[in-house]
Amino acid sequence: MSLFSLLSGQIAASQPQQPNPMIAPPVKPVPPTPGFSEHTPTISSKPTVHPAPLLQQSATYQAFRQWRLHFEDYAALVGLDRLHQTSQLIHLRTCISLDVQRLLTHKLGIPTNTSLSFTEVLDTLQKHFHSLRNEALRRRELLSCKQAVGESFADYYVRLKDLADEVDLCTGNPTSCTERQLQMVILMGVRDGELMQRLIPLQPSSTLAEFVTCCRSNESTRATASAIASSHNQVNAVSTYKKNQRLHKRYSHRSDQRSHQSPNSDPCQYCSHKHNSGQCPATGVSYNSCGRTGHWPRTQKCPAKEAQCKTCQKQGHFEKMCKSIKKSQTGYTASPPPTKSNTSCRFVSDNLGSESPTPVTVSLSFGDISSHLQLIPDTGEDITVIGTIHLDALRIPRTRLEPPPMTDIVTADGSPMTPAVGYFQATLRLGNKSCSATIHVHEDIQTPLLSREHCRAFAIVSPDFLKPILKVTHLNRCAQFPASAMTPPAAIKDYFLWHFSDILISKKDLQTQPLKKMAGPPMRIHLKPGATPFAVHTPRPIPFALRDQVKEELDSLVQQGVIRPAGDEPFEWCHPMVLVPKDKGVRIIVDHTHLNSQVGRPTHTSPMPHDAVRNISPTAKYFTTADALHGYWQMELAEEDRHPTTLITSYGRFQHCRGPMGFSATGDAYCLRGDMALQGVPTCVKVVDDILLSDE
Repeated sequence: MSLFSLLSGQIAASQPQQPNPMIAPPVKPVPPTPGFSEHTPTISSKPTVHPAPLLQQSATYQAFRQWRLHFEDYAALVGLDRLHQTSQLIHLRTCISLDVQRLLTHKLGIPTNTSLSFTEVLDTLQKHFHSLRNEALRRRELLSCKQAVGESFADYYVRLKDLADEVDLCTGNPTSCTERQLQMVILMGVRDGELMQRLIPLQPSSTLAEFVTCCRSNESTRATASAIASSHNQVNAVSTYKKNQRLHKRYSHRSDQRSHQSPNSDPCQYCSHKHNSGQCPATGVSYNSCGRTGHWPRTQKCPAKEAQCKTCQKQGHFEKMCKSIKKSQTGYTASPPPTKSNTSCRFVSDNLGSESPTPVTVSLSFGDISSHLQLIPDTGEDITVIGTIHLDALRIPRTRLEPPPMTDIVTADGSPMTPAVGYFQATLRLGNKSCSATIHVHEDIQTPLLSREHCRAFAIVSPDFLKPILKVTHLNRCAQFPASAMTPPAAIKDYFLWHFSDILISKKDLQTQPLKKMAGPPMRIHLKPGATPFAVHTPRPIPFALRDQVKEELDSLVQQGVIRPAGDEPFEWCHPMVLVPKDKGVRIIVDHTHLNSQVGRPTHTSPMPHDAVRNISPTAKYFTTADALHGYWQMELAEEDRHPTTLITSYGRFQHCRGPMGFSATGDAYCLRGDMALQGVPTCVKVVDDILLSDE
């Protein structure tokens, strides 16, 4: 059909009916107009617009944001905003799964015949996916975001911005508040110490764009300087090689000429040629076989003639003169030994020693999944590997794994590993250190292993591992703070609180996390022989003004793990509760008068304050004070000794899981553990849970 025919055709008459905006009117073909060829080009049709992929109910918030971008692009291409509201919702329902449709109807209260636009429905879905993950966890992941080993600043900044989009950072000005917090995260997250020193003076007044520009320029400068230095070393290496080759060729030519004149009867031991006495061409020439001068390689005088290199397995040179090592130092890649047919990317030691290895508990984050995993550090391993049983324990479906790598993976003896299932990218954390890791999954792996590079990242081994540690410069991790004389005190305080965030917490933090237990054996209660149990069955009345505060404090103690409900089991011991009003809230103590008179005390006294200050040096100028947060409650109480601490309240009975306040032996047990923990620390004095450090 010609172009003119399409433009001048007549529309066939149809029955009168309401026009449908979704269906175009039919067009009848019209005979071609004279004067136009049948081969006249026709108008090309529009490209096919593919809808957005189906939105699944298990999608994360970040995955939903990506899906919404795809759907909005699709809506713009098809002109969705010009269609009727019912048609808009039909297009939306074709791009979401059946589970999400049920979620909209039954949980979010949006029926199929809703009057909302598709944009309002998308906003409701976005709020739902944003609320699936705890805000505190998202903020913690952002604040602990660190630049990984070998990661460029551009990749680190993209990862940081993705995390920042999921967190409500702003509490004041939308621009300055967000930028200030991101600047602080970048300052604590970059790996380059020199860059951190450059960022600290910029932090109070500069913008986020200036921060990012400084980081990028610093990385570009270091890369350029490294390229210049490496190219210079390569030129020197090639020049030395060519020089030795020219000398070898020149002396070989002279020796051939002189050997025809008056050669000796026996070949020379230094060059393996016959020549006159004193005319050895190898005199003063050095070669890369043994590092010595005066002989050619593989001659009788060469000490490396029968030696075998441990790096490339070739014969005729020492390991220190191996070209593979030199190439790796000048930017080239060392070739693998020619004796192996497969590529070995993992070496697992079969003999871990007579002592059982101690695993480390690592926090693993994979998408919206967070869990803990025990791995054994193995410095002979090139990859971090777990088994399928550990994958199931982490609740990671196998469908989310990447395909197995093409590289052959072998053990230390060269035998192949068990079949690989796949691998996945996750974030590992140990203490205050984190890294991005590739976790390989294999069948029948019973013990998860941590690779050598990840051991370095977690400071389990030194960065120069395989080299001996000649000298320890410091033991105090606070000495690593990259500060100068111009560093603001606020920046030092923020860094100090972040660096020791594993032990420095506030009462506000206990609202979202339990109180950590003190390391060591649990506290015991030693009843005297013939002790008579004591129990009250009626709680003491609580003043009306304090009832809400008492209930709130009891719930807080249960959440922190200090006490637990006693249930309906009868106990021989039960004590009344005593309330002590404070400026903000109330303190709960138990009247253990009858119990204190029938227990044995492991007496361990604490010095009096006026005796403690006498141990401070008169020349001390700097002082640091520390106070343990709920020190008594940090001590775990043995399970078999919890029933004598039962207390009765108007809200039920409870038992202590930690050291009870009001019990005579709690202070002795705490002072003993505190003195043992601080034993050997100089210029330190302690009175119960108050610590004072001094220095000149």
